[in-house]
Amino acid sequence: MAAAMRAMADQAEAMRAWIVSDSSNRPARPAWAKMPFEAQRPTDTTVLVEEFFEKAHAYHEAHRLVGQQPTAQHFDALVARCIACHQSHCPGPLKRINRLMIGS
Repeated sequence: MAAAMRAMADQAEAMRAWIVSDSSNRPARPAWAKMPFEAQRPTDTTVLVEEFFEKAHAYHEAHRLVGQQPTAQHFDALVARCIACHQSHCPGPLKRINRLMIGS
């Protein structure tokens, strides 16, 4: 699961850079693929509780919306989903995740 999470963070960093870039000189939109991280084996299997899967579902819904309409508002909502989950499961990457926010 850690490898999937790192790939998701890399993808999010690329999308963030694209969203905040000058639209007149914007490069091609970066890849935005769904990553079913909840299907991966976690380092700590005790995280696999109902709340984790509910938060994973909410993340995927926010991810889909960013893919359809990549705005700063939708992107920040996606990042907020990441933060909400990582506050209760695996808080280590929160510093990196917090830096993804565009509006705050």
